Order: sequence, then structure tokens, then C-alpha cells
Amino acid sequence: MVKQCLVAGFSICIASATCTSRVLTGQSSETKYEVATIPEGLLRKFAEKVVMPKYPRSSSRKRTSGIVVGTVEVNEKGEVTSVKVAETPNQEIGLAAMDAIQQWRFRPAGAEGKPVRLRSVLTFYFVIDKKGARVENPRRFEGLMKK
Repeated sequence: MVKQCLVAGFSICIASATCTSRVLTGQSSETKYEVATIPEGLLRKFAEKVVMPKYPRSSSRKRTSGIVVGTVEVNEKGEVTSVKVAETPNQEIGLAAMDAIQQWRFRPAGAEGKPVRLRSVLTFYFVIDKKGARVENPRRFEGLMKK
């Protein structure tokens, strides 16, 4: 089921999901939760702990640069529960981004008085120029997050 509601003043779609797990006793338990798919800018506004990826030395030496896009899922407590790299210039840079994203923490989100899980993307630019090798946030998101 998908419904429209407000999260942090933004109208978003929330889907209901059910997770079934089997505990050691052989009994299964079901957990129902709601997942809000939100734009990257809104996810970044929820960020309380931000860890920028480190540029891998060998990628820097090889002058490998590019964009990394990671899909992220955040639980009701604001903890990252899943990171998948959707786009990366190479595996080493993708792993560096995954390592950093897994350390992010977010303010718990809610809709209609209930906690919700969040799903979104995080984008990073791995840049090499006259200033050297560095990782940047997309310019449109600079200043949105706490340092």
C-alpha cells in the first residue's frame, strides 16, 4: 500500500512493508514498517553525522575520478541499514563511499505520528584537478548538512 503524507513539511510517498523473520525457536515473527522514499536533499537535511569518503590513494595515483551514487536505507532510529552502490568509476572508489555512508546517522523521521524508515540516494564527486584529489558533495547540497 502506498500513501501520500508529509515528512518534515515535504509531501512524500510512503509504502508499507512487512518483514518476516524466523527466530531460533522456530517461530516466525512479522514486523510491519513504513518506508518513505525521499529526495537526496531532504535526506541530507536529516543528517546528524556526516562522514565524507576518503579518496583511495591508488585511484588518485591512477587519476581515476567520477561520480558515486549510493542507494541508502535508514531505519526508524536513524541508523543506516543498507548501502548499495548504483554508480561508481571503479570498485575501490565505490567501497570508499560505502564505508563512509555506513557511518552516517540521521534524525529519526516520522509521518502521521509514526516512525518511518527512509530510502534515498547519496551522491559524491571524486575530483582530481590542480588542487589535487578530493571528494565533494554536489554543490546544490552544500550548506544543508551539519559539519
